[in-house]
Order: sequence, then C-alpha cells, then structure tokens
Amino acid sequence: NVRVSPAPSPKPKYAIGSRPMFPTEVEKGRLNYHQIQEAALRDQRRQASNPGYDSNNEAQNKISIRAIRRKRERYERCVVPTHVAAKIRQDEGCHVLKFSPDGKYLAVASSHTVMKDRKLFSIQVFFTSNLSLCHTFVAHHELIYDLKWDAQSESIISSSADHTARVFSMQLRLSDGMHVRDLNHEISLQHTTWVYTACFHPTATSPRLILTGAHDGYIRVWSRDNGDLLARLPKRLESVNSIAFAPNGRNFYSGDSVGTLTSWRDTGFDDEKFDPDDAMAWATRFIVTLSIVVEKKPINCVRFFKHPERVVVYVRGGGLYLVSMLRNQVRKHFQGVECRLNRLRFAVSPDDEQSFLIAGSEDGKA
Repeated sequence: NVRVSPAPSPKPKYAIGSRPMFPTEVEKGRLNYHQIQEAALRDQRRQASNPGYDSNNEAQNKISIRAIRRKRERYERCVVPTHVAAKIRQDEGCHVLKFSPDGKYLAVASSHTVMKDRKLFSIQVFFTSNLSLCHTFVAHHELIYDLKWDAQSESIISSSADHTARVFSMQLRLSDGMHVRDLNHEISLQHTTWVYTACFHPTATSPRLILTGAHDGYIRVWSRDNGDLLARLPKRLESVNSIAFAPNGRNFYSGDSVGTLTSWRDTGFDDEKFDPDDAMAWATRFIVTLSIVVEKKPINCVRFFKHPERVVVYVRGGGLYLVSMLRNQVRKHFQGVECRLNRLRFAVSPDDEQSFLIAGSEDGKA
C-alpha cells in the first residue's frame, strides 16, 4: 500500500536583530551602517544642545529609529498620516502648536494651575526627532492666542491676553568648540489691550521689525532691537486677528473680526531715501493697497498659498476661502469644517506643491 499525504511547505526565513537560534532565522541588523552613523551624529548634536537628553532611553530610541527610517525629501509630496506617532501629555491641554521652519522643533503653548484660581501659561519647546523637552519658557499670566517662529528657527514670539507680546530666543553660540544654546526672554512689547497676533518681519534688518495686531483694531510696528514702538498703522474697523507676511517681506495681509482681508505694502523697500530714525516716516511706510470682504464673519487665520498674491483665510462659521488678491475675488470655498465658537486655525503642508490644507474643526476632527 502507498499512502499519499500533503507535506508542509518550508518555513520562510525571518530576519531578526539578534543571534539566530533556528535554521529559519537569518541574522540581520535593523539599520544599515549609514543610518547608525547618522543616529550617532544626531545623539552628539542633541547632547550638546540639550544636556537632559538620554540616548540610552528606550522610548526615545524607538521614536528616533522611526524618524530615521522615514525622512521626506524637499521635492517629495506630503502624505496624509494614518496613525498616531506620539503624544505629548499636558495637564490642561494646549492652546497653540507651531513647528519651526526647519522642522527641528515644536512649540506648544499650554496652561498650568499653580494656585487656586491662578494659572501660568508657558511655552514648551520639544525636539521633533524624539519629542524630548528642550526648554520651557514661563511666558504669560493669561491665555496665549498665537505663536510664531522667525525664519531662522531661533526665536519665538507669543501674543497673549495679558496685553503683551513677548520674544524668546534660542540662539546657538560656539563655546570651547561646543554648540551651546542660549535660552532667554529677549523683549516684552506692552499694549493697552489683548494682543491676538504677532509676527517677525522676514527681511527687515536695520532695524529688525515686529508687527502685532490687537483688539483695538490697530497694527503696531515695533523695533525688535530695543522694543520701541515705531508706528501705529491706520485703525481697521474691528480687532485684528491674524497677520501673514509674504516671504519677500514686501507685502503682508491682515484679517479682522468683521471678515475684511486687507493687503499692505512695505514702501521702505522702494524708497531709497527712507530714514529709519525719522518717526514721521514710519507712519507712512506701510500703506493699504487693497481690501476685500470675504464674509461678514471673523477671520481666524490667514496663510499664503502657492503664490504671493493668493491667500487662504479661515472664517469662523464659514470655512476656508481661497482668495486671489490680483483679481480681487474669492476663487474657491472649502467646506466641511465646523467652527462657530473657537479661534481655530489651519496649516498648509510644507512640501513645494503645498498639496494639503489641514484645518481644525469643532467636531473633534482635522
């Protein structure tokens, strides 16, 4: 008699990160030589700039390995995330999140109860590679409305309900052959009302400029070098909620609480005789070139989109609008977000094509 029965298929060989114990196992490292070398160099840089970083921490290493395995090149398009990579625990939640332009840091504005009925509002800066804490700035005594980085990713400006806008510096300096990071409070800009937005001028150097928008409807121009108020631009109809500068620094846009999007031009670039020491000259340096009413509702946020004359605005209760300032009209209306009570914002993906607009919504989704 002959008995025929199926034979099991050979087991596949598995790549493992330790010594093989069975014939089906093949010893293979998780990272190649170049990835290990890059990780070692990153550890050295982190230890130089962050003394509290521990390269032997298993949780930090897992996140670092994940970051090494996938790094988007500048020419590649962004992809929509499909899972949660990490979480930052905050006792009372966070109010604003802002990534630095170079992608190395994440600034988080949060609140902490220190005494009964008293809170402190701080800015925590994390390394994006492993989400370890870089530094905490105790910033304000009231709610923080907005955060902005400078183009060099070395300074943060915050705007708050305690009537101030403050600049915090994170500059690197060379000391005994090592890069040391100076963490300090640079200047404080005092206002007479709530400050809703503030930003650095991207190209002005002598002096360096800061623009702030407040509840009283004024946009103020400040000197970052000494904190002096240089000018107060013509008052808008209502409070100024958002300011966005063009990358070349020649234009900026402001959005107010009645739905008006205003285009401003910096004439200091065109006038070679402009005297920065002349107080009267500052009053006429920034002029209004165009105003358009997107919708008669508050504008939460303004961002540039693919072109210096094309912006996207987030209107409370209306959604997102793509506005062409050249044609003076609304080109497209993005619907699907819910925003009726809170000052929600949106972000533009950092790839060259600006493939996505990611907006917050009151239904708990992005």
